[in-house]
Amino acid sequence: GGDLGWLGSDALSGPIGASVTSLKKGEYSPEPVKSDFGWHVFLLQDSRQLPTPKLAEVRDTIVTRLKKEKLGKWIGELREQADIQTPMHKEITEKLKQRASEKPARD
Repeated sequence: GGDLGWLGSDALSGPIGASVTSLKKGEYSPEPVKSDFGWHVFLLQDSRQLPTPKLAEVRDTIVTRLKKEKLGKWIGELREQADIQTPMHKEITEKLKQRASEKPARD
């Protein structure tokens, strides 16, 4: 067994998340839940509601995330429009294919 500590509802996904988020305080998971780490039975010892942060507290985080998303989208668009040619790639690929088809040397 082990204590997972305080987790947000978004921290668990798949069958584990579905099992845990449906529990009430003091309840065990109705059935064992399988994960990559084995089988688990969960007990919800307590729950708490976190206060919604004020905009001033999260504004910088939101702005940074939106800038990263916009930059990523813009870079993706540039890649789609770019005519990137890699002549060395074709040459190297051909040499590797040629070497792979050659018979190995014998001792």
